Amino acid sequence: MKTKNINKEHLQAEIELILKDRNLDATLITMFGADERPLNLGFKVYTVFLLKNHSSILTLSTQLDKEQPIYNAISSKIPQANWYEREIHDLFGITPIGIDLDPLVLHRDWHRGKNFPMRKDFPIDTQIPISEVPHE
Repeated sequence: MKTKNINKEHLQAEIELILKDRNLDATLITMFGADERPLNLGFKVYTVFLLKNHSSILTLSTQLDKEQPIYNAISSKIPQANWYEREIHDLFGITPIGIDLDPLVLHRDWHRGKNFPMRKDFPIDTQIPISEVPHE
């Protein structure tokens, strides 16, 4: 297993190189976000690939700003990444630029853009009101 740190400005280009390299035969396994602000590292997005021809795993680690955690979405290169990116946005507030950010994992009464339950500073006693309106 190998981890490679990638600048957010180069993430899309790096992914394109990985996917085009027939010697790697790479496929996306997963993506996940992390709140590493307590370590003074801001936020990170991890993109994990299986390199079939090498029987190994490659993780791309992308450092993001702690005040404005944004990056260019990779869904244009890997359509399967769309749900991962939307989930990361719902839970961490990390914004992938260039995709539709309709909520994926949080219910419709959740305060969009304000409460991100996987952030280290999210108050555990937060109560989210549930509306009486039936779901459509």
